[in-house]
Amino acid sequence: MTARRAYRNPSVKEPNDREEWDTISKATMSASSPVHGHLVLVLVTTCFFIFAVLLYVRPLLEASSVTPYKPVYDPYQHASIFTLKDKYVGNDFYSGWQFETFDDPTHGRVNYVDQGTAVSKNLTYATDTKFVMRADNQNVVPASARGRDSIRISSYNSYAESVVVLDVQHMPEGCSTWPAFWTLSQQGPWPQGGEIDIAEGVNQATQNLASLHTTPYCLMPQQRYQTGTASSTNCDANANFNQGCGTQFNKGASYGTAFNQRGGGFFVMARTRTEGIRVWFWQRDDPNVPYEVQQSAAEFIVAGPSTIQPNPTWGTPDAEFPMGDWCDYDSHFDPHIMVFDLTFCGDWAGADYSSSGCPGNCVDYVNNNPNAFDEAYWEVNSDAGLQHSPARPVYPLAPSDEDPHPDHDLRDINSSGPVFLASKTSFLRLLVYFIVSVHKDANILEIESWRLTLTSLQANIWMPKTISMVAVKMMSFLRLLVTICRWFLSLVVEAVSRTQIPTGQSKVADDFSPARVPYVCPTPGTHRIADDFRARRNGSLLALDGVLLNSGSIARAWNDMGGAIREKLSIPEDMRELMILRVAVLNNAAYEWMQHEKPGRAAGLTTEQLLEIRMTPAFGSANHESTLSGDLLAAMSFTDYMTEKVHVPNVIFDNIKKHLSSKQIVEATATVGFYNFVSRFLVTLDVDGKMYTSVPIPE
Repeated sequence: MTARRAYRNPSVKEPNDREEWDTISKATMSASSPVHGHLVLVLVTTCFFIFAVLLYVRPLLEASSVTPYKPVYDPYQHASIFTLKDKYVGNDFYSGWQFETFDDPTHGRVNYVDQGTAVSKNLTYATDTKFVMRADNQNVVPASARGRDSIRISSYNSYAESVVVLDVQHMPEGCSTWPAFWTLSQQGPWPQGGEIDIAEGVNQATQNLASLHTTPYCLMPQQRYQTGTASSTNCDANANFNQGCGTQFNKGASYGTAFNQRGGGFFVMARTRTEGIRVWFWQRDDPNVPYEVQQSAAEFIVAGPSTIQPNPTWGTPDAEFPMGDWCDYDSHFDPHIMVFDLTFCGDWAGADYSSSGCPGNCVDYVNNNPNAFDEAYWEVNSDAGLQHSPARPVYPLAPSDEDPHPDHDLRDINSSGPVFLASKTSFLRLLVYFIVSVHKDANILEIESWRLTLTSLQANIWMPKTISMVAVKMMSFLRLLVTICRWFLSLVVEAVSRTQIPTGQSKVADDFSPARVPYVCPTPGTHRIADDFRARRNGSLLALDGVLLNSGSIARAWNDMGGAIREKLSIPEDMRELMILRVAVLNNAAYEWMQHEKPGRAAGLTTEQLLEIRMTPAFGSANHESTLSGDLLAAMSFTDYMTEKVHVPNVIFDNIKKHLSSKQIVEATATVGFYNFVSRFLVTLDVDGKMYTSVPIPE
């Protein structure tokens, strides 16, 4: 990848406006091979011609005197875009989720077991495509036991404004069972930060219940935009015996035996502060399952980050929980982890046991009927968590008379990219602008921006008021066409771009995977700050340096601070590297780990210690035998609290204080704080394309 901006001699005035950069860009392009330019022009024109024909033929194929086509303003195009953060399939649940063994907070007749016990008793197993967790169906439970063996797991990662897509083949069913898939605050304590129940029910129910449980002052209106029926409106967990505010689904086979007989289905939960919390459900054989839901958000895997955008084609949500004056989002909901569990009896299933048509006493039934739990298992195909991408909204490209925002004719959907033209007659203008942009700027195929533009074109040009199945099929075909064209064009433009390096620009940027901003890598001797980086890095520049050099002031301060921490502190080297590596794990900053694993080993950290740093969940360093010395364990706990909680309890602070002087305490705090800054910078700007890369497991 070539950097868009070249550093010049300091005595020469740097261009600061778009007009000057256009002049530079044109001069650069004129030096390139005309053959390459013509090839790109032909390819781009051909792909867009095919795309345009399909867009204009589609209405003729589907329009009739009853349902004429017209451009329709789509308010959901102001809705949120979500980018894939984590996807769990098969064995991913063992590495990305923790098995919890505490007493059931809902007072169920259950004994949650750890991962080793679950595997040894065949209560869980995984394949490349499935993850199964079940209750014990072999043994009678003694009266003195805590309960029937079962499983509760929660994700290590948390999600704020997000979409969760669950593809589940089978859920636990039967008398006394109480399975749930839900999210709750990672920070807590419950109910602070809220709880969102996505899939839940008890005993022999056939319809799902979605609900919220919160701190006080969160109420829901009785009438909402949902297909389900509101069963309660006060979300306060302290009211009505923690009933919460629930919506009973009216769609059939959304829970229990009927759900399993139909081969399961898809649950989707979307949450944002502006659109509230919504839950959809589709049976597996439902022809209206959105394409992106079926694909578990993997549709654009060839061309860039996978995304999903809830929109009207999904239909009315089964449950809606709007946010506003009646329930403030920010004061009731924070980042959530995901949870699967299966308990028995307890506060809800036990209370409803007799009225559900189940025999005898709930606890006796659980103790004495192991065969009754043959169907008490989860079989999960996949679970995806997608994070809100607020910086890249998609605006309507075909405003009509119903459009309440007629000024949408010209919008910039990405501050660092081109302005996209949008109106009823702007398709040809967009085509011309795209072709010109390809010639002028070889980096316009920064996939995310153009993917959003093309997706918006698909979703907004010639949309019918009532979308038929043919339209849905056509949309899927258009998506495939755009993906193929974009992939092919990206290969050509990448080849052309490698011949277009501005004067004074180093080709080292080609060695890096694309980031969200261009790499600036001046040749040695032409830029003092870049040369300062090289002096610390044995003569080379890192991808991080190339991103930082977009801002000379930030790069200079960064280099000074990083150099001080790496070279001038008095804390032990192994402790310093442990802190840096631990921050990388907690923030899933793969690039940071990759840059520091080797220095960590050089500082004396062994492979076993690196594994412990990588695999131990947050705040879990005191829960097992450790390969780390006392000072390193204290440093890891200190890092966990600074990173995850910000507030470090006195007991944790006093523990690390035993091993460090006051000067070293300041240095340790600065190290953890600075590398939290580093990790967030790396992930947000996708440095070296590692935003979606998991932190490696040391070998």
